Amino acid sequence: MLNVYGIAFFQAEGQKRGIFHFEERQLVDAMVRLKRESRADGVVVLATCDRLEVWSEGAKGDLYEPMCRALGIPVLAWKRYAYAHTDADAVDYLFSLACGLFSPLFGEDTIISQIEGASRLSRQAGCATPVMQRLLQSAVSAAKKVHDRLNLEIPEETLPPAIERHVQDVCPKKMLVVGSSATARMVASYFHGHGWQVAMTLRDQRKTELVPPGVQAVGYDERCRILGHYPVIVSATKGLGYALDGDAPVTRDQMVFDLASPHDVDPALASRCRLVGDDALVYERRNRQKAVAESRGLIEAKKAEYYAWKRREADHDTLKALAERAAQDLLYRMHGPLGSLGLDEGRIASFRGQLADLAFKSFVHELYRQGLGQVVDLTRKLENAPALYPCDPAVRLIPYLAVGRDGCNLTKLEMGSHAGTHLDAPRHLFPDGMSLDQYPPQRFQGEAVVLRLDGHLEIPDRVAMVLFATGWGPKWGTAAYRSGYPTLTGEQMEILVEKGIQMVGFDCPSPDALDELPNHKFLLRNDILILENVADVTGLVGKRLKLTVSPLLFSQSDGAPVRVFACF
Repeated sequence: MLNVYGIAFFQAEGQKRGIFHFEERQLVDAMVRLKRESRADGVVVLATCDRLEVWSEGAKGDLYEPMCRALGIPVLAWKRYAYAHTDADAVDYLFSLACGLFSPLFGEDTIISQIEGASRLSRQAGCATPVMQRLLQSAVSAAKKVHDRLNLEIPEETLPPAIERHVQDVCPKKMLVVGSSATARMVASYFHGHGWQVAMTLRDQRKTELVPPGVQAVGYDERCRILGHYPVIVSATKGLGYALDGDAPVTRDQMVFDLASPHDVDPALASRCRLVGDDALVYERRNRQKAVAESRGLIEAKKAEYYAWKRREADHDTLKALAERAAQDLLYRMHGPLGSLGLDEGRIASFRGQLADLAFKSFVHELYRQGLGQVVDLTRKLENAPALYPCDPAVRLIPYLAVGRDGCNLTKLEMGSHAGTHLDAPRHLFPDGMSLDQYPPQRFQGEAVVLRLDGHLEIPDRVAMVLFATGWGPKWGTAAYRSGYPTLTGEQMEILVEKGIQMVGFDCPSPDALDELPNHKFLLRNDILILENVADVTGLVGKRLKLTVSPLLFSQSDGAPVRVFACF
């Protein structure tokens, strides 16, 4: 199970947020401690400028309190700002968070590097898992795509008129805009265009291009000294601290608008001026709504890619995943001994990275030496369906016995010998041809290669089987799957015979059109068994693999459904 427990500390008053500043060593130590205490498979601590989160896979129990204890955060004091997400909800939250959709500074992109940094530290601590690393990587990829295609920081044109309704009776019409954000620039330009005398602060006096024409540029550090000259003050910075703190020299005659999120005006000023927050202004946030809607489309596409990867990983333990888990376990166990060496943080971090890389390569080498590889199931699942081939019986899976009624479950199977993924024997077309039950088991295992079914065939030496990627695999289960697929040429079949190939497989219905069988006859006459309706093998093109084809054993079998495994 995937869980995230977090604290949105940006919602608290500014002076209280300083407790959430952590060194990398603190975060690494916290991850190791949380992994040990929760017996989790993996842990990532994400510390940003506005929130603190612990992500875990397979943890036992709620990690909010353990996270607080590990990082010295008062448990009860911050409970009101806590939140949690699980599994699919957590995945959706992370993708949106990475894109800046949940950030106080809507659409900001610094969260991307912070997520990348958290992923790196988790791996250095030996607390990473393939699933969590892939999830974080996918969220970052989605965020980069969103920021590349969309401008999330377009200010709302409806905001200045909303401010104007509050200040229409103010005189003289003088305004100080604190900050140089897109919102600040828009407000300054709007009011200057409506006859106001406007000044805008700049942190970097060299960036005068940020100041709209006709607006006076003043130094950010000068803001408090000149506040008294302006009856209207608009604060719209992009920082997380207060631009106007509780000691700012304001009076009851002044109107102060706090447009930042989180607020950058100390709430204590409300007792000494007319303070108006963004949430008190009535205006449509059309640009934000549009940005969120457009972002969702890109996010959903990236989420689909992540879930597709996760489904593939769930089917088998890849050699890479096994080695990665072993390397991470070594780093996790070495955390204490490495910390006791007394080396500076830079050297420790560098050594951890080198150790992880060397351990990974060593484990991969050993797994290869032991013959452990990636196993892929290339079988189409048998399901109730009409016959694929003319005159064949339909596949029917009929519940025959039930636990509640009969004490056990039992299914009655009705199908032909050429249902689903199946193997054709010479007996299929020739009365005196061999049936599958007459072949030794060794005939159904061997070295194979996956090739495209186009052009001249380049078949490596010492290969007994060939799987052909026709491009028809994704059409399985549709009417389009039944026709139009490519078939073998005479030259290609001659090459198969010349190379001594003993079995050919196709991720389409047949090496022939369904109403013709010349290629069947040629191949079976030359004792080349034919494997049909293999799962899509496009992604395996060019790979050498060990193929195991296990046909159902029955007498005089002209063909039989099979289970197909590829190891590479």
